[in-house]
Amino acid sequence: AASGLFLGATVHEANLARARADDVVGFGGMGDTSGIAYGDMLRAAGQLGPDDTYYPVPYPASIAPMGPVTLEQSLNEAMINSNPVIEEARRNVGPGEKLVISGYSEGGMAAARKARELYGDYVTPGTVVIDGAPVADTGLFNNQEELVQQFLPVVTEMLDIPTHDRAPAGSILRHSEQDVWANGGGSNLGELIQQGMDSFMGPAHAVQNANAPYNEWVGQDGVIHHEYPGTGTGGPAPGGVTMGGPAPAPANLAPGSIDGVGIMQDLGMGGPAPAPAPAPAPVEPVRLPAPSFWGEQPCFAEDGSQYWTPGDAPC
Repeated sequence: AASGLFLGATVHEANLARARADDVVGFGGMGDTSGIAYGDMLRAAGQLGPDDTYYPVPYPASIAPMGPVTLEQSLNEAMINSNPVIEEARRNVGPGEKLVISGYSEGGMAAARKARELYGDYVTPGTVVIDGAPVADTGLFNNQEELVQQFLPVVTEMLDIPTHDRAPAGSILRHSEQDVWANGGGSNLGELIQQGMDSFMGPAHAVQNANAPYNEWVGQDGVIHHEYPGTGTGGPAPGGVTMGGPAPAPANLAPGSIDGVGIMQDLGMGGPAPAPAPAPAPVEPVRLPAPSFWGEQPCFAEDGSQYWTPGDAPC
């Protein structure tokens, strides 16, 4: 892990300091063009409660050549498409409720860029929550290992991949210890290859389970890390079963805790109570016969055969 300020006891048990919100604007990962799958992941992992309202942002969710447009073009469209979604969410934030900008993987980069556009360099902890994205000093794009530095700029320039997007100080970044995308900044090339396999072929690069213990610390850039040991708790279990469960009851957090009720200030936007979240539309999975380098995870069909889904798309 990168250097930073550890917050007392580093392991938090079973939702003792989980970021919660009432109205979440969400950017999905690569392949999740509707943003709906990310909301399903949040609910399955217990990171989104049954009474919370989720507002998905549609955007290309593409990284060329795996998709129709480059990552930079995809993020630019996300900035535009998110404006009416955020305005709708703001109108529905009721008294005592909170608006949160959130995103997963590629969508985490979009969330970080949008948060800086809206709020600048600092946000109230709990109002920006990002899953598994390279938006802090620990991220892949901040790797200083010599061989990585020779290779990475060539690839990112060729594919039009932006490397400058950083979450504002006060943002919460949830990731596993071996998530190369969010936590590969301190790894050498060999470790990155191994972590890449763990991330893209297993559960390391996933929305983490709210009930699992994690290390909480603040980096020098002011980003609050919720780091889950090893490959973490998210993603598919053997047999393609998504881990997670119903959202646990909120913990009694002491005022002033890093993301407890004492520091997560209401944004004061007011408005009527939010309408119930619409039921997610069914998603027909795209089944590939073999994985690629860019993030497919193994899944299992009804007959027990194995297949892969493109990018960050769920099984």
